[in-house]
Amino acid sequence: MSLRLATLEEVPLICKEFQKFEKKQKTDGKPPVFAFIRQDYLKRCVSDGSLYFDNGIIAVMKQYKVRTKYGNKKGEWGLLELLNTNLTDNFAILKFMYKVLHDKVKDSKLYATIRDDNTQSIKFHTAFGYKRTKDIVWSNGTLPGGIYVYDNLKRKNNGK
Repeated sequence: MSLRLATLEEVPLICKEFQKFEKKQKTDGKPPVFAFIRQDYLKRCVSDGSLYFDNGIIAVMKQYKVRTKYGNKKGEWGLLELLNTNLTDNFAILKFMYKVLHDKVKDSKLYATIRDDNTQSIKFHTAFGYKRTKDIVWSNGTLPGGIYVYDNLKRKNNGK
C-alpha cells in the first residue's frame, strides 16, 4: 500500500496532465494554478524522489531539511503540488492522502501553501482537516494565499 514514485519516462505524460488542467482552468475563466510546472522541474523531482504518480494522483511532496519562515520544522513535510487526474475514482485523492499520512508523514505535520483564488483546493484541504495558520503573498504582494497545516500527530492523539 505504499506510495508510487513517478519515473523519468512518465514525466512527459505528467506534464501534459498539468497542461490539460491549465487549459480547462482557462476555458472556465479561472486563473492558472500550475502555470510554472515544466519538465525540467518534474525531472528534478523524480531525481530527488519527491514526485509521486499514484492511481491518477500527481503530487510533489518534500520533507523539510531546515526550519523555514512558514513555521515548519526540520523533518516535517510539504505538499507542494497536488493534481487529481483520476476521473473514474471519486475517492482516489482521499486514498492517496491516507497513504501519505500513514506512509510518509506519520507523527509529523504536513504543510500546503494555497492561493486564495484556488477555492477548490482550500475547500478540499479544510474539509480534510487542514487549518490555515498564516497568510502569505506571492508575486510582489499581488497574489494572496495561506499556509495550511495538517497535524498528523494531533490527529493520532485525538486532538490532544
